[in-house]
Amino acid sequence: ITTRSHIVAGTNDLGSRSKGSTLKSHAFPSIMEAKISGRGFQEDYDVVKNPFYDYIDEVTEVVAKTRNSQEKCLVILKQLSPNDNTDSSLFQALVSQLMDCGPLGRSAISFLEESFGKCWSSEPQPICITHLQRLKELVMDIKIYPGHLGDYADGPTPSLERGMVAHAKESGYASTKGLMELKQQVCLTYKQLFGLNISHNNVWVSPGESFAMWLGLQSMIKPGQKVGYLRPLYPKNLDWIKDAGGIAAPFDIGYPAKFDKMSLRVYFESEQPAVMIWTDPHNPTGFCLSDEDQRDLLSLSAEFGVRILVDAAYEFVRYGNRDEYGQIPSMLRYADYCDSKLAGQIVHAMTLGKGWRGNGYRIAVIVGEEGLIQNISSKSGSIIGSVATPMQYAAVEALKCLDDTFCNTELLRQKRDIIAKKLQNTHLEFELPIATFYYFFCVSKVLTFTHMETSDEFCKVCMTETGIAMIPGSFYGFNTGVRLSFAALTMEDINNSMKKLRKWLDRLMDDWPTTKSKSTALF
Repeated sequence: ITTRSHIVAGTNDLGSRSKGSTLKSHAFPSIMEAKISGRGFQEDYDVVKNPFYDYIDEVTEVVAKTRNSQEKCLVILKQLSPNDNTDSSLFQALVSQLMDCGPLGRSAISFLEESFGKCWSSEPQPICITHLQRLKELVMDIKIYPGHLGDYADGPTPSLERGMVAHAKESGYASTKGLMELKQQVCLTYKQLFGLNISHNNVWVSPGESFAMWLGLQSMIKPGQKVGYLRPLYPKNLDWIKDAGGIAAPFDIGYPAKFDKMSLRVYFESEQPAVMIWTDPHNPTGFCLSDEDQRDLLSLSAEFGVRILVDAAYEFVRYGNRDEYGQIPSMLRYADYCDSKLAGQIVHAMTLGKGWRGNGYRIAVIVGEEGLIQNISSKSGSIIGSVATPMQYAAVEALKCLDDTFCNTELLRQKRDIIAKKLQNTHLEFELPIATFYYFFCVSKVLTFTHMETSDEFCKVCMTETGIAMIPGSFYGFNTGVRLSFAALTMEDINNSMKKLRKWLDRLMDDWPTTKSKSTALF
């Protein structure tokens, strides 16, 4: 959603009609019945709900329903005794639950029909132990692999968990600027990892990075100013820009994603954005700026007076080596909040949710020049107050233990490499992500030679046939892509799901002649 006309018409960034009618959508529950528009509250502000969240909710409901049906199937199977006549009503109840699993339950139903014919539906039947074991295997194989969300299969890292347990009884409101102990620890950690010299006055603690980015942008622009963002995009970019009263101006980095200095210069000259939202590492492609790219970006932004709002959610999920000083190659290495000319150039937001497996803990930090941080803090006080005190103390413990996040990244690297190996020589085209825990697959070949027309259709068919949930590239402004999150998948999940995906793709392509071809638009 980019403009008022899009809001009224109910279209997304690509101009396609979004599902549903105009309804009230609230960015944050604490805002209650008002929606921040520009910089003031406007009652009964109607917007079209971002279809991205509708899709996430829909898939989550399918996951829950399938898991519930599977559990009921297992309960029924426990009532089946080998070699004894089984009441036909149990078979009927089993089939009913399998049907609720959709195509994923097809193999188990087919096995019942092949083993017993249709007589199981009307007569008591004996079942041998071999058949019972096979049924259990087929039911256990009914699974939705949650590749649609950036959640983790494991709980929080040990340091974050220890911090939560140790400080669970902490009470009292922290400052709206954030707990002093946490802000001081951020200064120490950023000095160690990025070589950045800052004071606690440069740090604000936020309930999650999305809120940090949202409120940060509110504090950086005036209504009517242009705000740049990368495409493929993170869907919330457009919500943040719209709520701040800005005008969205996309900058295409393509896929495979790349940074081009001349293209960025032309973009800055023509669009003249006041602020550029730069997602680095990039969601959904897993792309990162090189050291030279970072210097070129900051040089151009200084030349054209463009402030950079860095969405660094995956700052601690980088697979590249640290530099010669042991520092993470973050854009923060070039920030200087003591230099009056450069102090406001970079504003950096980072969450503990990704690096320390704290998704849902809702804690992030934003770093910027003192005046901006004071402005953000003042605005947040009237909306959310402060972040939960126990959570802030837990974050202190997490930041003291950087080995936790490095070990987490190594585990993610292993998952990434297994997927790449499993999907070699398939009909999916992809780049190895150098950060984040996402694969962004290009499915243009599949769309060209099959009955499927869009990435949305590809994801729906893939989930019903293989159980693998992914997010269509259309939500990211890239029609022929799909995003797979592997953080929530165990090693066993990865092995099983990639085997199913490969088998389905091979069968799908074999069923359609190569002479059937059609064009597909990238954007």
